[in-house]
Amino acid sequence: MDFIELFEDNIDFFQKDIDIFFETNREDYEFFHPHEFSWGALKNIILTKSKDSYVIMVENGAIAGYGLLRGWDEGYDIPSLGIIIDKKSRGNGLSKILMEELHNKAKKCGSTKVRLTVFKENYNAVNLYNNIGYDLTELNEKVLVGIKKL
Repeated sequence: MDFIELFEDNIDFFQKDIDIFFETNREDYEFFHPHEFSWGALKNIILTKSKDSYVIMVENGAIAGYGLLRGWDEGYDIPSLGIIIDKKSRGNGLSKILMEELHNKAKKCGSTKVRLTVFKENYNAVNLYNNIGYDLTELNEKVLVGIKKL
């Protein structure tokens, strides 16, 4: 398992793989939509962000997951975390592994907490976040906000 942080100088190398990953998992855009699901949209974000972090998880030569920590570029002290695991790779504990990688990255960048939002009806994600120590509270009738101390 490899974790690769995407930067201006390496994102073009992953263009085809990123487009395949986003297209394969397009139905999950309902629950995970930090940006348009395309290499071009992600590249534009990476070219304009300097502190936020965008990471792919590669297993057996294919992207198995994608995660991000964002909000630093907007001046927030607590980054927002988001992940998506490829639908063919789910059920193998990869969500927890990717989140641990992002938690470690946030700590290295000086954060003492991370936050996330999750739709209440995304039961698997809510379960995961509870199990790894997020304090989930209601934002509105559809969404929970989670905070985890690092």
